[in-house]
Amino acid sequence: MDLSEVLQRARAAGVTDFLNVSLNLDEFENALNLAEKDSHLHPVLGWHPHEAETLTPARLQYLLKLAQRPQVVAFGEIGLDFALMRSPQKTQLRVFETLLEAAGDLDRPVVIHNREATPETLTLLRKYAPRLRRGGVIHCFTLGAAEAEAYLELGFYLSLPGVLTYPKNQALRETVRDLPTERLLVETDAPYLAPAPFRGGRNEPAHLIWTLKALAEAQGWPLIKTADQTSANARRLFQLP
Repeated sequence: MDLSEVLQRARAAGVTDFLNVSLNLDEFENALNLAEKDSHLHPVLGWHPHEAETLTPARLQYLLKLAQRPQVVAFGEIGLDFALMRSPQKTQLRVFETLLEAAGDLDRPVVIHNREATPETLTLLRKYAPRLRRGGVIHCFTLGAAEAEAYLELGFYLSLPGVLTYPKNQALRETVRDLPTERLLVETDAPYLAPAPFRGGRNEPAHLIWTLKALAEAQGWPLIKTADQTSANARRLFQLP
């Protein structure tokens, strides 16, 4: 694994802190160990909807115990994915509700995964968002103005991926143009969804600048102002130094 080279390229591009998202039991300890070696690699622990069928009560308790460690900055990804359906819908809904209920006892923001399950996601978030102490973020937001408004009303941030740079995604850029910048983040979703210049290849944090440029252009802001604002948003949400 070329982690050191990836981090070197990212830092050369101006990316200083990284959310290291772990989605199942096999990944938790690795993320925590990396954080011990580099304090800028911030663990995010959760249980992806693809793995919903494998979440037992014992594993849930283990996840919640690890999620309370001081290095962990968020709880996720959790949510629903009705596109690939690697776990049945009924199981995903049950597990997502269980995780949201558990998140109410954590002093962590939640990272929400939603793919082709917006009505169900919003139904559960409207039920549990008032109990989330630190709110959360909608990971990889690519939807329209109505969905954005619904999430913002619940207090969530919206995180924009490299999809924002794709030439055919003018509708998303138009949606983003009118959103409150103080509630927006940019993300890689690495190794997926590389921005336009690298589309089809492996994504990595150094490529974040392209998504940031697309956001700045959509909102009519100078790049440095957008970079400062989204960085401040991330620090506030995840309580980063």
